Amino acid sequence: MKTTFRIIIIISILSALSIAQNQSNSGDLEDARDALESKRKDYQQLSDNEKAQISRLHDLEEQLALSGQLLLKIKREIIRLNNGIAQKESDLVISRETLVHKKEVLGRRMNYIYRIGNQPEWISFINAANPTEAVASLRNMRLILDFDKKLIRSYNDLSDNIAENIIKLQRDNNILNNLSGDYQDEVETRELALAARKRLLQKARKSKAEIEKAMDELLADFPKIENIFEELQGLDENAGQSSELPGLGDKKGNLIWPVTGSIARRFGTIKDDRGIKLTNPGIDIRTSLGKQVKAASRGQVIYVSWLRGYGQFIIINHGLGYFTLYSNLSEIYVENGDNVITGEAIAAAGESQYFDYPTVHFELRHQREQYNPADWLR
Repeated sequence: MKTTFRIIIIISILSALSIAQNQSNSGDLEDARDALESKRKDYQQLSDNEKAQISRLHDLEEQLALSGQLLLKIKREIIRLNNGIAQKESDLVISRETLVHKKEVLGRRMNYIYRIGNQPEWISFINAANPTEAVASLRNMRLILDFDKKLIRSYNDLSDNIAENIIKLQRDNNILNNLSGDYQDEVETRELALAARKRLLQKARKSKAEIEKAMDELLADFPKIENIFEELQGLDENAGQSSELPGLGDKKGNLIWPVTGSIARRFGTIKDDRGIKLTNPGIDIRTSLGKQVKAASRGQVIYVSWLRGYGQFIIINHGLGYFTLYSNLSEIYVENGDNVITGEAIAAAGESQYFDYPTVHFELRHQREQYNPADWLR
């Protein structure tokens, strides 16, 4: 009855702890869900007049960006849970084997005690040949009793620990099943959004007005990107540039291409189809849809977001004030804080609003200077 009561208490405590732990582990996951749900509701509330092709396209693209972030978080949580479940199952096997061994030892002790009977300690004391032997006999009996008590306590503690771990294992399996279902549901919803985006993109490419609007939004996003880099540079300077990352100072002419292809739009001042001059802060690389986009050099992912003109983009900090930016991505494989190595796949190339083929936009900055990435690539 006492053990049963203890198990009930343990279950209650574990329930409370597991809720708190789940809330901590899944905080980012819930934030991602809330952001995506909010964006979907905003889109549904738009009137038909408000849903101009380019606006609808951007709304869908932002949904897809949030959806991709949510899927990445769910995927990583599933991996973490699978690893944890495997470890718990392994620990349970060892604990059960240990429990069997303790039970055998405890059984032998109980059998021995039963055979010798419950003799009072004073019988051994008065049968001793001398006082010294009597004291030694009494001390030995007490040591044996202490050993038996510890053995029984150890057995009970291990039994309770196994019960706790079984509860934790069941909880993790339930969470895993729910997350797997959520992941599949989101994949199916994402596929519908991708199909809708493809249709809208095809229409937008045929409309000169929509292309001009898209180009204007790209121009409007340049200052926003500048502000982001200013903020990142400020953070880097405030931290004293204490990062162990080596920077890119000795990498000029030796950086790997973020994606295989040819340059579709070069760095610097260029003219668009309307004859309007614009300054391209990077290069646009023509490639194929879904092609892996790789980190040009070792660094840390410091910014993952979405802008109308840039689409989904990633900024990597390479240390010593060096940053690279990768945009127009269909899928992102990394999160803020991830460390990446040279050539590691960080994203997939996406379709372009401005070209009839997929492109990846690539920028390279040092402190507050924009560099021509083509001069730094192999």
